[in-house]
Amino acid sequence: MKAKNQHTNQYGITLIEVLATILILGMVVLLLFSVIKNGQEQYGNQMDKNQDLFDISYGLKLFTKDIRKATEVTFDNNTSTLTLKLDENGTKYSNFVYVSEAKILKKVGTTILENVTVFNPTVINSGEVSEITIVIKAENSDPISTKISLRSRVH
Repeated sequence: MKAKNQHTNQYGITLIEVLATILILGMVVLLLFSVIKNGQEQYGNQMDKNQDLFDISYGLKLFTKDIRKATEVTFDNNTSTLTLKLDENGTKYSNFVYVSEAKILKKVGTTILENVTVFNPTVINSGEVSEITIVIKAENSDPISTKISLRSRVH
């Protein structure tokens, strides 16, 4: 009778219970790892997009500031060059050049924006009021545009 009680009163875990516990813990760890990895990727993508938006906004502020000082604004589609005449004598110019192969935008030879996939300025003259619309898009962001209205100074 004593031998029968020893078999029924054994306390412990079996090999199958240990393996089941390890399997469940492994799935939980795998799930947590994938959530953390996905979060890091999302963070990186958002940081890239935010940096591109900040850079484009900065570039558009430079355009707006210089265009408001200009006495004449022209855009050459062949060379992707936006030329601003900054004085009445025609001796001071500022050029914005888009190099599509390198995806950069330069101001007087200095790179001001990188990873630019679209640079599309449009100059519309209608009587005394002229409108300049500039659209810029970076690789990781949506297009951003600005519209500047000037009175009889754009050609």
